[in-house]
Amino acid sequence: MLCTRLTNARILTMDPDHPVAHDLGIWRGRIFGLDEAVTHLPAREVVDLHGATVLPGFIDSHVHLAWAGLKAATPDIAPCTRVEDVLAVIGEAASRQAPGAWVDVAGYDQRALGRHLTAAEIDRVAQGRRIFLMHDSGHACVVNSAVLDLLPPEVPHQDGFLAESAMSAVRRLRLPYSQEELADAIERAGRTCLAEGITACAEAGIGGGLLGHSPVELGAYQLLRDQGRLPLRVQLMAAGDTLRPRASHRDDGIPRALDLGLRTGFGDDWLSLG
Repeated sequence: MLCTRLTNARILTMDPDHPVAHDLGIWRGRIFGLDEAVTHLPAREVVDLHGATVLPGFIDSHVHLAWAGLKAATPDIAPCTRVEDVLAVIGEAASRQAPGAWVDVAGYDQRALGRHLTAAEIDRVAQGRRIFLMHDSGHACVVNSAVLDLLPPEVPHQDGFLAESAMSAVRRLRLPYSQEELADAIERAGRTCLAEGITACAEAGIGGGLLGHSPVELGAYQLLRDQGRLPLRVQLMAAGDTLRPRASHRDDGIPRALDLGLRTGFGDDWLSLG
């Protein structure tokens, strides 16, 4: 018995020999067959789509699920076009954290303001917190003096604005996030993907680089899979700086290897490393 049969639909199969189908059978979460192969099979649920078009799930080849999920739960200054309004959002976010805590703020783009914010401006509302404004590009940030004071003197910045490797130096101060935090963020972003029709993706860089969140970040994905909470299929790209020298046999040809918190049982058709 099928779990579900979709009927009275226009199903685009991507198969040149059978480009359009009208019935589709599903068994244990997988497509079992099309049209005459399933039309007369019993099913626990039959869904009449009244001629609606059914597409294969989309695959996004470059995503940052943890970043997107954390951003979705972070105070956002994107609607603001005045410096005063941005500072008000930062001040409100800072007031909800303990002194000395990190305060993440999303949605920063200097084009909305006509210029970059400065560390001195952020200091006025920081209330002793460490403020981190992530640029929407993911390749830059603006921080306040409390963060600049923690950086080595050789890290370049422009009045609190840091880009690329300089931003990475700031993020190293902020990290790591816990696997529970990351799992919640990944699930949040994954469910947003599903709502847009994305059913599989490639996570572009975990464990290091510009947008890694923990040296054992992979464990957050495995935690979701173990708990049945991983919303879509994911292929994980390990950031280049997660490869470390390893004393393997010279004939193995593996001078560097991963150190991501891999453990026994990792990997299935929903979660893989690529």
